[in-house]
Amino acid sequence: MDEAPKKPKPKPLKKIVSKCVDVVRNTHDTVTLSFDTGDQPEYQAGQFISIDPHQFPELSRVIAYFELITGTRETFRA
Repeated sequence: MDEAPKKPKPKPLKKIVSKCVDVVRNTHDTVTLSFDTGDQPEYQAGQFISIDPHQFPELSRVIAYFELITGTRETFRA
């Protein structure tokens, strides 16, 4: 029998400390955030950032509501 080829391990995520430098309100409930990450490495397709909603005190009531309804902790968002 042929064995299935092994899947390559994904690269570990790299944590980058950044500063939000601009907020553009798109609609009443969405915004576009611009971040300064210091020196910028070359862009590579598939790059993204993940944000922990718990780091924003302003969202604490909404997060608590979602966690109550779903019965699970709100996770990082990409």
